[in-house]
Amino acid sequence: MDDHEPTVQMQLPRMTRAMKTLSAVLAAVWLMEVLLQGTGIGGLRGPLGPFEPLALVPAAVFQRLRVWQLVTYALVHDPANVVGLIFTVLGLWFLGAPLEREVGTRRVFVILGVSTLAGGLAATLAGLVTTALYMSVTLSPAAATTALLSAWCRRHADAPMSFFGLVTLTGRRLLALSVAVTALEFVWQRSGTGVAALAGFATGWILGRRPSLPGAPRRRTDSGPRFRVIQGGGGRDLPN
Repeated sequence: MDDHEPTVQMQLPRMTRAMKTLSAVLAAVWLMEVLLQGTGIGGLRGPLGPFEPLALVPAAVFQRLRVWQLVTYALVHDPANVVGLIFTVLGLWFLGAPLEREVGTRRVFVILGVSTLAGGLAATLAGLVTTALYMSVTLSPAAATTALLSAWCRRHADAPMSFFGLVTLTGRRLLALSVAVTALEFVWQRSGTGVAALAGFATGWILGRRPSLPGAPRRRTDSGPRFRVIQGGGGRDLPN
């Protein structure tokens, strides 16, 4: 790493409109979960109330063909755990907003969408390994937030990052530390959410690569000047 490479300062970024909207949607869904749980609306009295069919359960995907759960699990949080929602919003704020300014809104939502689907598929397939994972409930956009972290770290892999002046890490080391913590958490809890989060790391690393510079000249397979041969009003280019 270059000793003179500028340090990326992790400070309070300005939240973009897209991240604000997404955070508001997730917060609204969580609030409705809290208000409607136990009401029996739709005949569902579980912790998620009428939002229960949105959570991902591999058994439901395989046996009842609830394939929409591969994506919708990212819309719900545990109504008894507001901390999960807070961390999701912080992830969209500290990671989603800066990444959106770098790569654009469309690409950020591609990362969010693809990682959510990849996490859902990984958690569902993991259910074929053990009965515990087969019946586990996966919820929260864990795959999407870890994908944002992974994509951001890849784009700043060798840049030293100062977190409010308290600690300095490169993007590569921050990602390695985050993956290790998530893996240990999965080993401890054996949850589908942990599998989805690990899949999010992989997806974000793949999609977080830096694109080639726009307007860069295309490589030519031939060299030298080109001549234009005109015949009967038409023409074609021939290499020298």
